Amino acid sequence: MTHDCMLRNRSHMTLAKSDAQSLELVFARKGNDINPAKEKHMHAVSFSFTDNDHFVQKWTMFDKGKKAEEVAFRLTRVR
Repeated sequence: MTHDCMLRNRSHMTLAKSDAQSLELVFARKGNDINPAKEKHMHAVSFSFTDNDHFVQKWTMFDKGKKAEEVAFRLTRVR
């Protein structure tokens, strides 16, 4: 997956783990023009499907090679 970021870079991520209720993607070592040891970038994202009407996204930002921030979005289907 490619994340087109507001930081004006494009993190390429690969599937690290999945099951019936979740997906986890992490920064791909190949195919990125980003130096993860120096540049701020989205390093990982997870999607958790709670039920048919709810899911959670968790985005992890790295800066200078370390986790800098994690943000969660809880989404609900409107009927």
